Amino acid sequence: MSRTVLIVDADHQARAHVAGILQCAGYRTECVGNLTTAARIVRERPPDLVITEIRLDGYNGLHLMATADRPLRAIVITSLTDPAIEVDARRFGADYLTKPVQTEALLTAVVRQLSRDLREALFVPARQWPRTVVRDIIVIDFDGRPARVRDVSDGGACLDVDHQRGPRLGPITVRRDGVDVRMYVAWERRLARGHWLCGLQVASESVVRWRSVVTAIRDACVTSRTDREHVVSFFPLTRRLR
Repeated sequence: MSRTVLIVDADHQARAHVAGILQCAGYRTECVGNLTTAARIVRERPPDLVITEIRLDGYNGLHLMATADRPLRAIVITSLTDPAIEVDARRFGADYLTKPVQTEALLTAVVRQLSRDLREALFVPARQWPRTVVRDIIVIDFDGRPARVRDVSDGGACLDVDHQRGPRLGPITVRRDGVDVRMYVAWERRLARGHWLCGLQVASESVVRWRSVVTAIRDACVTSRTDREHVVSFFPLTRRLR
């Protein structure tokens, strides 16, 4: 039986190119151009392998792996050259390829991923940055509304946000002490009606600014925990709590 590969890319030509290579090699393919549709497919009829771009109209393709109910075999194919994102992708067990992708490299990665035993896969990846839990009331401006900081690292944060419909996944601007930082909402989870928990990842162009904000927050009043104690706060094991 042929294996099914879900290809997620906002660029139609890029999707078609990858699909053509895989179809010629005997794989079945399903192509979509946005994260919402891809997440629904992963939830309702999980493919054998996911191939995704990182940038999906403001969304982060790694969100598929971060919020899946179970480990995914995955390959990231992207025009974005970012060592930090490559590290994140590999911590999920994904192969990382840059465009333009070579046929041999792609097929080698596909075979390697399909041979992975997911029973031995770690569902939650190891942390790239040490994370600090914020026990005091520290508030940050979340796209024009106040949000409480749950924990921070040099790569992102976890926030409590009051929002009627829930924060939209994708780019967002946060502000603290007059410093604006460009970030991405990587995941969100409803805690109660109108109240959400969301995970942010700092955009590459704002890393220096964000680290100054993190330093100020830590200096204000923080308490550290071990990595294992709070790993669930940044990579939840469920998509949303309804």
